[in-house]
Amino acid sequence: MSPAPGRRFPLKEIRTSAPVGVLMLCLTLACATIEAPSGGPEDKTPPVVVATTPDSGAVGLDGVDKLEIVFSEKVDPRAAERFLKIYPDPGIRKTRWHFRRRVEIYLEQALPADTVIIVEIPPGFQDVHRVSTKTAWQMPIATADSLPAGSIEGRLRFKDGPAVDAVVELYDVPPDSLEWSDLDPLRRVPADSLGVYRFRWLPSDSGPFLLRAFIDRNRDYRAGDNEAQRLLPGRSACWPWPPTPCTRALRSWDGP
Repeated sequence: MSPAPGRRFPLKEIRTSAPVGVLMLCLTLACATIEAPSGGPEDKTPPVVVATTPDSGAVGLDGVDKLEIVFSEKVDPRAAERFLKIYPDPGIRKTRWHFRRRVEIYLEQALPADTVIIVEIPPGFQDVHRVSTKTAWQMPIATADSLPAGSIEGRLRFKDGPAVDAVVELYDVPPDSLEWSDLDPLRRVPADSLGVYRFRWLPSDSGPFLLRAFIDRNRDYRAGDNEAQRLLPGRSACWPWPPTPCTRALRSWDGP
């Protein structure tokens, strides 16, 4: 696969808080129902999640085939597939809204055993006045007995400053018969205002992984053709762990 066009996109300060293997790929992610304004002050506050079932951080779950989310205000009552991501994805069978503030998400199958599950609402989810969330919301739950403490974190730079609009995706290393792009991401996280990203709740003995980073200018959480991204040409530059040669290569790369 040829690298996608992009610009200088170096990565710095790769760290792991537990021995989680990483193979870096520096890369180079029904209609809305809108209510009329109430006549009071303009609504500028995005909706937030105020309660969930199961609770965020719940562990030892068994036979869970339904999730429930409660928002701070009325929201756009979309089908769950249009605003929610679950990693790993059990499939969504049905969405049922109650008063546009509480939603029940019925899963195709129960959550898998001995697994950490991340439930995510990407940026851009709207309330009934079209006020959108600016950041992603995530909660971890587990069918295992505890949430693992492993993490992967790093700092991304773009041009001469931090990659403040970057999103990083985490992938398994594919078998030789597949490309990484044939796989679904295991998780994804946005970088903060310093270009720092962090994947949490990873088993300490897991990996190796692939990481894909892109500049998400339109904040749709997807890598667009005109957004800076890059694939490292091959594995050998940063394999095996630790990926010190890969880090040096990323720091010196200049795109077309």
